[in-house]
Amino acid sequence: MSAGAVMMTAAVVTGAGVAFIVQVARRKASWPWRVVGASAGLAGVAVFLVHVVRDGGSIMPLMVFTVLVIASNAFAPRGVAPRGH
Repeated sequence: MSAGAVMMTAAVVTGAGVAFIVQVARRKASWPWRVVGASAGLAGVAVFLVHVVRDGGSIMPLMVFTVLVIASNAFAPRGVAPRGH
């Protein structure tokens, strides 16, 4: 497998994983989950950004990761009261 294919696969897998964490954070609406979701998202962006800047790689894995996380947040339920309130 080429390095580009490996990075694209990593972007899809990581993006889906972080998107799942973001969904949990949105549904739980608690600060610890929000911190975990934001940290996971920022860590993913940092990893793929380093690949682009340092290794001279393609920006597409970063874009795929970002779109998956943003789409997950965009389709999160709105107006749902958090549990326990």
